[in-house]
Amino acid sequence: MTVVAPTRPPAADTPTAPQLQRLTVGLADLARFARRQGLDRAIDRDLGYALHALLAAGLGDLAPKPFAVDPGPVGGGAGPAAGPSPEATAAGRLTLLGYGAADAAALAARLAERQGDRDESRRLAAAALSPAPPAAKPMPAAIPAGRLLAFRLRACPVVRSRTLARAHGHGKSREVDAYEHRRLTDPSGFDAAGAPPPPDATARIAAYLDWLEAQITRDGAATPVDARVVGLLRRPLWRRGLTHTESRRGRKGGRGNGDGDADGRPAADPPERVLRTTGVPVPDAVFEGVLRVDDPAAFAALLARGVGRHRAFGFGMLLLAPAG
Repeated sequence: MTVVAPTRPPAADTPTAPQLQRLTVGLADLARFARRQGLDRAIDRDLGYALHALLAAGLGDLAPKPFAVDPGPVGGGAGPAAGPSPEATAAGRLTLLGYGAADAAALAARLAERQGDRDESRRLAAAALSPAPPAAKPMPAAIPAGRLLAFRLRACPVVRSRTLARAHGHGKSREVDAYEHRRLTDPSGFDAAGAPPPPDATARIAAYLDWLEAQITRDGAATPVDARVVGLLRRPLWRRGLTHTESRRGRKGGRGNGDGDADGRPAADPPERVLRTTGVPVPDAVFEGVLRVDDPAAFAALLARGVGRHRAFGFGMLLLAPAG
C-alpha cells in the first residue's frame, strides 16, 4: 500500500500521527488459541471477534485499533467476508493492517515478552502473531487540506436508537441498522396509513452512503467526493455473553463483558459464559471511493480513531492511496 507523503510540515498542534502496522497471523496457531479461549466457531463465523481476542492477549495495550483483515488493494472492489479467504487458508496465514501508536520494535518486544509469559493464552497468542516480524511505518503527520485520496473502508453502518428500543420494550437505546432506522422512523417515507415503506435495496445503499458521509465529515475532517458500496453482508456478530440462565438470575459482583481483562486473560467465570450471536443481523459493508481532506488535524484524528462502531473487531480502518 502506498502511504502519501506530506508536502509541508505539520502545525504545532497537530495530533501525533498513528503508525501503520502490519502483522501476520498463523492460522494453525490462531486455531489453537481459539480452542483455548472457547472461540472455535468465531474463526469461520466472525473472524474479527477471534482476532480481537488474539490481539488483546498477544499485544495488550499495543494492539492496533482499528484494524483490517487481508484488505487487498484500495480500489480492488472486493467485499467483506466472515472468515479467512481461500488464499489465506491455502497459505496458512493472513495479514492484518492497523493503526496504533507502537512502532515495529515495540510490537516485536511485546510479542517476545509474551512468548515467555506464564499465562498459556498469552503464549499462544504471541505465537500466532509471530510467523513474520511485525512491521510499522508512521503515517504522515499532516496531509494537506485539499488533497484527494482514494479510500477503502470496511464498516458497520449502525446507529443507536432509543425510539426503536422503546418500541420493542427496551428502556435503553439499542444499536440498529442505519437503513432500518431511517425506514422505520422517517415519517416522510410513510404511507397515508402511517406505515413505513417496505425494504428497498436502492434506499438501503443510499442510507449507508449518507451514514458514511456523516462519519467522514465529522469535525470537518474530510468530504467524500465519490463513494460507493462495493460489498455488503448482513449477519449477526458473535460475542461472549451470559447464558440465558445466568441472564435471568442476574450477576453478582459487577457487570464485566466476558472477554477477560484488557490483556486478554480469561474471564473469571468462563463456564457461565457462551459464545453466541447478537441476534439481529447488522450490515457489514465495504465502501470505496475518493475523499478530499478538509482539515489536516481532524483527518489525522479520524484515521487514528477509525470510522463507526466495532472498531476493535475489524471495522472502521480507512485505507488510503493516491487518487487516480
